[in-house]
Amino acid sequence: MRDKKADRKKLLQDAIRVDILEAAESILLENGMEALTMDRIADRAGVAKGTLYLHFKNKDEVLSAAQEACFNPLIQDLHCVFESDLSPREKLERHSLLTMSFFEERINFFRIMVANRFFTPKDQSHFEENSLYWDFFKKIEQVIEDGIRLEIFRPVNTAKAAGIFLEIGSALLIQRIYSKSSSSPADDADLHMDIFLNGIAA
Repeated sequence: MRDKKADRKKLLQDAIRVDILEAAESILLENGMEALTMDRIADRAGVAKGTLYLHFKNKDEVLSAAQEACFNPLIQDLHCVFESDLSPREKLERHSLLTMSFFEERINFFRIMVANRFFTPKDQSHFEENSLYWDFFKKIEQVIEDGIRLEIFRPVNTAKAAGIFLEIGSALLIQRIYSKSSSSPADDADLHMDIFLNGIAA
């Protein structure tokens, strides 16, 4: 009985947290960073201010959590790609297209965060164990190793190749955020794969 009550309480707390994060993102997109206050977040989420502070100490904590929650759908999609029966090349292509499309769908959110120096695509410490970057780095490296074993890719240093793949993608994402690129996500994904696989030699 206690377990059921605890489960219900956790579900309720999780739902409140989701409401808070969605409220913060909607305020941010509608009115910008200056309009984002704890009072407005609580009002938009339909919770008491005291309840808001039970979940988050301040606005920065809300923004950090909103950013993390924003990435969850992409992370889940990418994990599905890595666990699929796609060929190594198809996995890299799908990774690139999903990432480019994800950022495009949320481009205004990221532009606001970048403009206020709250987020950059390089925030995650590169090669720091247990980081999100490291997790995907190892998965990309495994895909490249599989491609070499299947003779789809030529033998290369897989760790360096995985880093190059991720950094080319990051560079294209930075351009999409900062320069308001007119190219489509599919175009940039194709360019990503072309440069990674073929280089730029004529």
